[in-house]
Amino acid sequence: AGGPLRVGGSAVPGSTVVVEGWQRLAPAALARVAAPGGGLLRGAAVWWRVLPAPYTSEEPLEDSEYFTCSAEDVGCTLRVECADASATSAVVRPKQAALELLLAKVQSGGYEFKLRDGSVLILQPTQLKLKLEGVRQKEVHSYAGGTSIRLVRDSETAFELELPGTAGRPERAAAASIVLHASTRQQRDTLRLAFAAFAWPGWLDAAIAGAPPAVCLQAKLAPAAAAAAATAAAAAACS
Repeated sequence: AGGPLRVGGSAVPGSTVVVEGWQRLAPAALARVAAPGGGLLRGAAVWWRVLPAPYTSEEPLEDSEYFTCSAEDVGCTLRVECADASATSAVVRPKQAALELLLAKVQSGGYEFKLRDGSVLILQPTQLKLKLEGVRQKEVHSYAGGTSIRLVRDSETAFELELPGTAGRPERAAAASIVLHASTRQQRDTLRLAFAAFAWPGWLDAAIAGAPPAVCLQAKLAPAAAAAAATAAAAAACS
């Protein structure tokens, strides 16, 4: 690890980071990764999402010179490996303006998103409401009932909702998932952060304090553990 590499660019959702300094690799390593026409060979640089302590897992993200941060990278660092060297970014954090908007929406009691196909998703303090295009009745899903969200990796707009059953839709008596599309990459990132702000107690306070818990952990932690993690992150940021 270490060496001449560094991560350039801004580690915020929607921005692109790039591996820099690879031209200063040792000659033998440089010969393995440099493209004949300049730049890096495809696959020569690999990006990883690194969870904060005490979690230790890393997730491969992209094999490219560049990587575009998403909302699910928030709270993690990004590590890039090239030849025998590596470099790590700062913690990915939302812009202050995005957090101020989320705070205003939480205080107002709801945040409505009109999706690409005309469906409407409304986030509220304890539940979300989903009005699918072409369906008259809204679905209501409690966060406590297991509702979760994840971004689809190979798409700029797709996301998957994991939904518990609802009385309004008996065919969803068992937990089911549905893939929807935001209007833009930016809307998808905003929606993902908004879900954390509404559904993860303490997440927004910790993020405003400068220490957002890792968004990608939200669906993996039990509610009590998630709340404890957010509280600990906020306390550490303020100490």
